[in-house]
Amino acid sequence: MDFMKPLVLVVDDSLDVREWLEAHLREIGFEVKSARDGKEALALLYADPNLPVAVVLDLSMPVMDGWQTLFAIRSQPRFSGVAVFIHSSRSPDGINPADHQGFFRKGVGSRKLLETLGSFVSR
Repeated sequence: MDFMKPLVLVVDDSLDVREWLEAHLREIGFEVKSARDGKEALALLYADPNLPVAVVLDLSMPVMDGWQTLFAIRSQPRFSGVAVFIHSSRSPDGINPADHQGFFRKGVGSRKLLETLGSFVSR
């Protein structure tokens, strides 16, 4: 029997950040998909019947920012079981804490994000 790795969707306009998160998430046992902005992320979410266990979401992105993306995810019942972790240099002011599972500031909070994702999925 094949073991399916839990899937995480990384949404960030910075290629360096996406690549860093992808590499480290794979190291700790996740399958990873990534998107450059919210529009691309939503297209991936709608296209794949296998939803991620979590989305790691930047707030400042072109095309569709993190606030709009979070609202779109939370407004769809199909995505209600998907955890959202905000990973941004911007503060999540104005976002209902009930709509996400945690905020991690880029740089100083990146390692803590990985630890939290690891323990979140192992529950």
